[in-house]
Amino acid sequence: MFKTKPNSNIGFRISSIGYRKARVKPGGRRITKTSPSPWFDMIETINWHGEGNTSRPYRAPAVNLWLLLSTSGPDGACLIISGFFVSLPVKRINKPMRHLTVIAFILIVVCHFEMVSQPCLPDGITFTTQSQIDSFQINYPGCTAIEGDVVIGINSGTDITNLNGLSILNSIGGRLEIWRLYSLTNLIGLDNLNFIGEGLVMYDNDGLTSASGMENLTYIGGSLSIRGNDAMLNLMGFDNVTSIGGNVWIGGNSALTSLTGLEGLNIIEGSLNLGDSDWTGMSGNSSLINLVGLNNITSIGGEFEIYLNPSLSNLSGLDSINFIGGNLRIGYNDSLNGLTGLQNLDSVGGAMTIWVNSNLTSLIGLENVTSIGTDLFIALNPLLTDLVGLENLTHVGQGLGIIDNDGLTSLNGIDNINSETLSILRIENNPLLTTCEVQCVCDYLASPGGTIEIDDNAPGCNSQEEVEEACSVGIPEISDVGEISVYPNPFTTSTTIEYELKEISNIQFTIYNVIGEVVYMGEDRMMPQGKNTFIWSPEMLPEGMYYGVLRSEEGVSVVKMIKQQ
Repeated sequence: MFKTKPNSNIGFRISSIGYRKARVKPGGRRITKTSPSPWFDMIETINWHGEGNTSRPYRAPAVNLWLLLSTSGPDGACLIISGFFVSLPVKRINKPMRHLTVIAFILIVVCHFEMVSQPCLPDGITFTTQSQIDSFQINYPGCTAIEGDVVIGINSGTDITNLNGLSILNSIGGRLEIWRLYSLTNLIGLDNLNFIGEGLVMYDNDGLTSASGMENLTYIGGSLSIRGNDAMLNLMGFDNVTSIGGNVWIGGNSALTSLTGLEGLNIIEGSLNLGDSDWTGMSGNSSLINLVGLNNITSIGGEFEIYLNPSLSNLSGLDSINFIGGNLRIGYNDSLNGLTGLQNLDSVGGAMTIWVNSNLTSLIGLENVTSIGTDLFIALNPLLTDLVGLENLTHVGQGLGIIDNDGLTSLNGIDNINSETLSILRIENNPLLTTCEVQCVCDYLASPGGTIEIDDNAPGCNSQEEVEEACSVGIPEISDVGEISVYPNPFTTSTTIEYELKEISNIQFTIYNVIGEVVYMGEDRMMPQGKNTFIWSPEMLPEGMYYGVLRSEEGVSVVKMIKQQ
């Protein structure tokens, strides 16, 4: 009798050698099913019968038989070799058989089975010594799928040097935590691990140079936290991880130069933190020079923070990211001189904060950003001279803050933000800033939706009044000569301008935007005494404040007009 698993292949061969005056034929194959066991779900029995021909007498037939049977399935294979020699002295028909002699019987079974996952340790296990790891397979035979958490180390110092005793593991249902192992240089021993149901934490392992040994890991259901591993050079070993269900935290790894090893990732469902933003004693990644390794990530569901990476000079490696669901924060990266690498980023669901980057000279790299969910905050970047790179930004959901940028001279670059989406405007403590009269600022000042704080900048941008005056340069002051009105106002697609002349007069009508540029100029013409009308339809112009200026022989009249969506 032999046992097989479902979907197994079964073959058998029967040979008969060295008999005389005998016929041998196979017969009777019977299959019997029994209750499933942990290893086998079906039991099969094959019977073979040697049967003499009764049509004539036989004399001492000798039968030498060999049975070859093989079975293979998803977990292994067996080869069964059975041989026997039988001597059957038999008399004629209707005479009693005198004796039956079995000369030899040989049965050889050769099997090989791969290990099948067996759940175990629902409460998890903690390893604090090398001996506990070495004896794991003895103490927990057949335990390949730990259901609970696995903790290795905590305060084990130099005692644990390898994880070879855990090579039987293929899944961990809870968390895997590897803490303070100062003599562990790699993770070889976890070679068969392919699944972690919750998070993976690697913290303060001073001898660990990479994640080598984790090459078969494909899934982490929770967060990945790699912090304080001072000898780690890269993240090789995580090459086949395609999905991380939680956050990714990589900080305080002083020797880490790149993120090579994370190329398999394309979506991070939670947040991505490179460095540390909560000032809990971590030092960021002091040797990280680029973000190569993240090239295939297209979206980050939560926040994206790049903090405290003093050697990071650019953001190359982020080329595929087009969406960030939470905040984007870039700060305390002393070597960062530009944002090249984010050129495919389209929208940020939360705030965009760019601050305390002492060598940042340009925002080029943000050209395709069109929408920021809450605030745009740019502060404490002493070498930044303008905001060029944000020309396509049209939506900022709450506040615009430009604060403490010592080298900033102009707000050029944020011209196209729709002022109606803003509720806070703060332009403060930029000592060289003289040009604030960009379209979105002038529009907001003309029709504020909330707070305005403009102070401690250079002359021309040192107060709300100075900026409003700069916004109206080139537009004649409003005169009481003549009467002019607009309806509807505000308007969306077109509006009617009505004016009254006391006598026949030559008139000319001009419309300016808030920074004094002419957007429409009518022809000089003679108009009759009394009320006259003109319909203006600026379909191609952006929303904002406009000024209509009527010049006639009677003087100059000015009216404000607001175009909305």
